[in-house]
Amino acid sequence: MTTTNRAKAQGEHMSNSVVTAEMLRQRGACAAQVAVFRAAWPRGICPSLAACEKAARLGLNLDWFADHCLPAPARQAYEAAMATAWQAYEAAMAPARQAYEAAKAPAWQAYEAAMATARQAYEAAMATALWRVIREHGINWPKENT
Repeated sequence: MTTTNRAKAQGEHMSNSVVTAEMLRQRGACAAQVAVFRAAWPRGICPSLAACEKAARLGLNLDWFADHCLPAPARQAYEAAMATAWQAYEAAMAPARQAYEAAKAPAWQAYEAAMATARQAYEAAMATALWRVIREHGINWPKENT
């Protein structure tokens, strides 16, 4: 099997293709992402590790690209590879997330306490305003049968 045939069999047909801003636009990429891509590669780019790394540094959404531009077998392989990366990311982020939540808790409690006081004052003002309007406009409802 030749290298080209092996690549095609492995779902790597994009390696000989040029990705262009127009292709991304046609597949539904947002205007901001297309503009970033076009600025980096005005004439398009043949996918390569260097291009993928640059795209990531530029903030281009590589997951979007995989979902919208890769054929199903390649997309499935990408998702499998990313599952491992995502697990590693989550494991690395867990201590930072825990520290963030612990640091945020007192501020959130203070916010909730301040909001409760403000909410009570607002609700009291609503009740007073409603009663005043009812009284001033002489609104009377028929008494309900009980």
